[in-house]
Amino acid sequence: MTDDLLLSMWTEINAAHFGGTLKPLAEISWLPLSDEEEGIDAFGIYFPKSNAIAIDERFKPDETKVRAGDPTEEAKLEVTYRLVVHEMVHQAARQRQLPRPGGHGESFIAVAAPVAVSLGTEPPTAATADRWPDLLPYLAHFRL
Repeated sequence: MTDDLLLSMWTEINAAHFGGTLKPLAEISWLPLSDEEEGIDAFGIYFPKSNAIAIDERFKPDETKVRAGDPTEEAKLEVTYRLVVHEMVHQAARQRQLPRPGGHGESFIAVAAPVAVSLGTEPPTAATADRWPDLLPYLAHFRL
């Protein structure tokens, strides 16, 4: 089931950082991605076959607390935004049929570099692409 907050973020990011060029997702939702029993350990994931994005539910902010200025919930909101950006880079690489679009190599970096400029962040490198854009300043606000 598509989540309104995530869909709103995706729509805003598509317009602001991808020029509105990405095809609409079939779904964007929260999932328990950190389930070690299932062998999944990711904060977000793009599913190319179904054209869907999932963000780990542990980052789902309480919107009432965000409006009240709760720093932990505000950090979750920023982490979520950055995770959606990251997964949208994967979506764009796949949509543009770039080589090896699922990884964090040259195709990911090529798509992410202009997005980084529009975000005002450092572009990813081969050493940082898997965790770009940087989440550490925001993750410090809560325990995983």
